Amino acid sequence: SSVLPFVGSRVENRLETRFGDPFSGNGFAGLVATPAAGSSSIYLAKNGRLSLNLQTSPLIEVSIGNGDKMAHGGSVVDFHRGIVHHIHYYIRKSKCVSLLYSIYAHQVDKHLLVQKLRFHSELGAPVDIRLSQPALHSWTGAKKKQLKVGDTSYELVSGTVDESTVLAMAAASVPEVIWLNKLSERDVYLPTVLFYNNTKVKLSELEERATKTLQTALASPNDQTHSQAWNKLIHDCISVGLSHDGTIPLQTSVVASLYYTLSSIHPITMQSSPPGNGNPDQSCYEGLPTMHTAAL
Repeated sequence: SSVLPFVGSRVENRLETRFGDPFSGNGFAGLVATPAAGSSSIYLAKNGRLSLNLQTSPLIEVSIGNGDKMAHGGSVVDFHRGIVHHIHYYIRKSKCVSLLYSIYAHQVDKHLLVQKLRFHSELGAPVDIRLSQPALHSWTGAKKKQLKVGDTSYELVSGTVDESTVLAMAAASVPEVIWLNKLSERDVYLPTVLFYNNTKVKLSELEERATKTLQTALASPNDQTHSQAWNKLIHDCISVGLSHDGTIPLQTSVVASLYYTLSSIHPITMQSSPPGNGNPDQSCYEGLPTMHTAAL
């Protein structure tokens, strides 16, 4: 399977899963992308791993019309494309508005975290979608600026994260209300850019780089470069005997482990080797055959 379903019961607005929280990362930055409000967070690299919790998140909350909350939903992680998807349904008069909420840390541009919301309405009349984003400047020492370039508004947050790290984060401003016409679809693209370094680097330099990178991301959004790079990375990292029988729980666990491991390290160039050639120097995983389908 190319996706890992996070299925189970919702307990106090938390999604109970077998593999932990939905997560996307690229070694430079990562995002715990749980759908429950207040439980997601950005992580930065510290001591060679994504261990510095920024305790803030760009993820937004959505309500429909007069405040209708999500009626049904679920989450999946697409291993082959490196994307977390949340699927939400909002019911009104037996009709629904659906939301595919996609989140990923870009594999090519390591400074970029992306949220993409695709709304689809089955309603026979227009409906207003209300969006709200938690404060991005919630960490101690952060300062917020509201800026505008042309018709584009964005938020610039910067400051000292800990004793050795300074950060500049630029994010597209979230519209408070968007209108969805009857029987229609609409996409909302929300990039967030992070530049951080040691405290010897001038914060103004990081702010300038974050601002320019955000403007580029808004001008030319592209999911394909991320998905293609991630797909190559994870396939180069799997070298197992596909002709052997394996069990579904085991194969899922192996791919899930690889996904979370690769999400937490810097992208590296690897040359994959044919399955079973016994050369561990040319692949990321070389071990007992655990998968029995080339569709993995």
